[in-house]
Amino acid sequence: MSLIKLSQYPKFSVPSNIREQIEKLPGSGLKTLSARELGSNESASELVCTIASGDKLLAFAELKIIEDCAYLQVLSVSTSQQNKGLGSILMMHGMRKLDSLGVANMRLECPQEMCSYFMRFGFIGLNDARAEQGSLMYQPSISYFLNHVPKARQLDGKLSGTLMQLGEDSQSYHFQTEQHYVALHRLMLNQAHKRIWLLADNINNPILNSEDTSQAICRLVKHNPHAEIKILLANDKQGAGYFNPCINMAQRLNSYIEIRSLQKTGVRMNEMITLVDYSASIYRKHIGDYNGFGCFHNRLLFERMRSNFDNHWQFAKPSMELRRLAI
Repeated sequence: MSLIKLSQYPKFSVPSNIREQIEKLPGSGLKTLSARELGSNESASELVCTIASGDKLLAFAELKIIEDCAYLQVLSVSTSQQNKGLGSILMMHGMRKLDSLGVANMRLECPQEMCSYFMRFGFIGLNDARAEQGSLMYQPSISYFLNHVPKARQLDGKLSGTLMQLGEDSQSYHFQTEQHYVALHRLMLNQAHKRIWLLADNINNPILNSEDTSQAICRLVKHNPHAEIKILLANDKQGAGYFNPCINMAQRLNSYIEIRSLQKTGVRMNEMITLVDYSASIYRKHIGDYNGFGCFHNRLLFERMRSNFDNHWQFAKPSMELRRLAI
């Protein structure tokens, strides 16, 4: 294949020769999200990313951007150029561009048979997909994903395996900032099917104070009423007088979610632990900084973290402070 060129344009300024070729490319298989699903937003913008060889268009993607979320409307590759990695190169190019624009996450809807393809790019299923219309897919943190994909793989279209997927990805992911700490949780918690255990210092912790965590727990309860959801706080008084989306939801769903706090006579806590299902874990080494790691599929690490969590849990009691808030 001759040298290819990656480009992007605001939708209203796509060159006429490119627009003519776009109209001739095959459909993408993606279901265009409706105005009802996207909501009405006057600040929305649209971006078109292309791959061309000389004057010939080989592939294009169309994205709708609303605030910090992008919606993939179309991903189309010329019939003669399919199965050559161009779709992957275009996806990575589009994600890099979105990241440079400050777009945090990405959504799309596709047929079930295409889900495994998008999982290569860190997308996860939202579980509330309507089978007759397609599967809703969500990329919770574009920036975090790009930071963990080798540059060579971003440019050659050869993405093998599924990154950041429960039960499949055994790579360890390290973090050193709050942004990456929260992003790793977004990628992991949204995939939970059976268990979410959270060990945190107080309700001001960025994980408990995240609407994304609240939605992940709510989605888990909705699809598995028998799931184990435990929240353990070292200090349930700090921040107790302020609204917290996760704790507020836990109080409304108190038959599903158990909240405990460590007693003054109990074991002192200095780490933070998150457990998801039966093989995924995130470990933050010290409450004073953001150094730690997580893994989506490592049973040995998970069992060590579970033992730590159980050790703290057995000395904890139901949180009276948060019960008073609920009243």
